[in-house]
Amino acid sequence: MTSAIETGRFKAKCKAKETYIVIEKTKETKEPRGRGEQTVITLQKTYFLETEEKVNKLNSTDFLIIKKDLVIRKVEPFISKAIVTDIKTLFDGLKNLALCLAMLLALPTMQVMAASTYDHRWFTVGFIWAGLAMIVLLILYNFIWLYSTMEGKLKSKFLNSISRTVAILITLFTFFCATVITYPKLILSPSGSDAIIDLVRAMPK
Repeated sequence: MTSAIETGRFKAKCKAKETYIVIEKTKETKEPRGRGEQTVITLQKTYFLETEEKVNKLNSTDFLIIKKDLVIRKVEPFISKAIVTDIKTLFDGLKNLALCLAMLLALPTMQVMAASTYDHRWFTVGFIWAGLAMIVLLILYNFIWLYSTMEGKLKSKFLNSISRTVAILITLFTFFCATVITYPKLILSPSGSDAIIDLVRAMPK
């Protein structure tokens, strides 16, 4: 089964600065593959004006209105869709980092809860180290996800490297400050007495 659906629309202008709205339609064919399954295969894209006049695509930016024999050029938006998508992705990444930061700052409280539940140094220390390992893994995974999801890429490899370096340094500095606050309140060594509740409660608040 073949069908044409609208997959996009954009503005285009001619040399006289007259503006046209170009509609992109994609023809797709659906061929059955097995029981109840369909594979969608894209055949071609066609372009029309809002007045249904046929438009031919000359290249990535230029189009020809066949009836008028007029060449129009696609108007690029001030902020591209890729940049808008990347902004959303960036905020999602920041929310994930904020969650990891909150988990790190909450470790002392979680330590008290672990010590109160099971008064044994080995259990509490293992619990804290497991929490730290999970936080580090989540941060690394978030960075991998963030940069693999970004659609817009800077043309300069140098600027790409600088942006990544700055992002990593800011993140490391933030978590370093959080670690400085959290570290004195954590018991990270299994040596000493097994009784830990009093020791945890005596640590700095």
